[in-house]
Amino acid sequence: MTRATNRATVASVAHAAGVSPATVSRVLNRHPNVSPELVARVNAAADEVGYPRTPAASARPRTKLWMAIVPDVETPFFMRLLDSFDQAADAAGCSVLIGNSRDSPERERTHIATAIDHRVSGVLIAAASVNSDLDPLSQAGIPVVTVDREVTGFSGDNVGVNNHRAGELAAQHLLAQGVSRPALMTGPDNVNTTVEREEGFLATLAAAGIDLGPTVRLRERSRHAHRVAAAMVLDHPDIDAVFATNSWLTAGAFAALQRSTRRMPDDVALIGIDDDPWTALVTPAVSVIGQPIDQLGSWAGRLLTARADGLTHDQARVSLDPVLVPRASTRRR
Repeated sequence: MTRATNRATVASVAHAAGVSPATVSRVLNRHPNVSPELVARVNAAADEVGYPRTPAASARPRTKLWMAIVPDVETPFFMRLLDSFDQAADAAGCSVLIGNSRDSPERERTHIATAIDHRVSGVLIAAASVNSDLDPLSQAGIPVVTVDREVTGFSGDNVGVNNHRAGELAAQHLLAQGVSRPALMTGPDNVNTTVEREEGFLATLAAAGIDLGPTVRLRERSRHAHRVAAAMVLDHPDIDAVFATNSWLTAGAFAALQRSTRRMPDDVALIGIDDDPWTALVTPAVSVIGQPIDQLGSWAGRLLTARADGLTHDQARVSLDPVLVPRASTRRR
């Protein structure tokens, strides 16, 4: 994997002009819906920072680079996703640039500008929000595959997991263990994966006539998830299970329950998302809904390769099935 070198970029032009990288991309790609004043300002800024805008530069061929923009390179999920995507890129004769948005729309826009500036041949993106703006990539003619997370209004290729089914599987498993008062630890409501897992979980409970216990929503990744979980368990002694809708919430809930006086699974059962290595090594081992992470990356690579080869097809939507991995943290029967 390679990283970008320092030179005049779309981001530096945007900074000099006092506009967003998306606006710079629209100007440089001659988008019609940009005011003459903005065009003049961006062109002046490009001259100031030395950004190449000659016909030869703009006509240079696409590089043998792909870019992956993800929200959190520290999590095992995205580490595995990047590894499988890198293998697909290697098979296609490409290298991969990595952008870590940290779930920040501003950082995501900067990485999109970098992809355009380096004339990459394709982009994989796990968007920071359902409202992320991917238009600059489309306007620059760069094939895009959204992975894991969806973006409202995006009409390109998508590879994801059936998250509604993930929530269903978690609820069905807890119900089979005799749970009657489950709680929910969930993430931001501007990410479709979180919302869909909640919906599947709640619909399955409702169909069984089970009321949901307390819900805790953390809107961004928190290293204090265990404290939030501990407070929930302490404040609601009647709950007998917890469903955590992402990997770091799963870790936080496990840590909180281990430190409490309530035992897993006899007092409180725990089921989470993602079959991270630690979940099988702890005591009790943690039940999870596993995702086919390697397939997400390889499918994204296949779609970008097809686009780069000039194959035209309708919007591809690949939906992969999650799997239940039952372990001791929920096993009561």
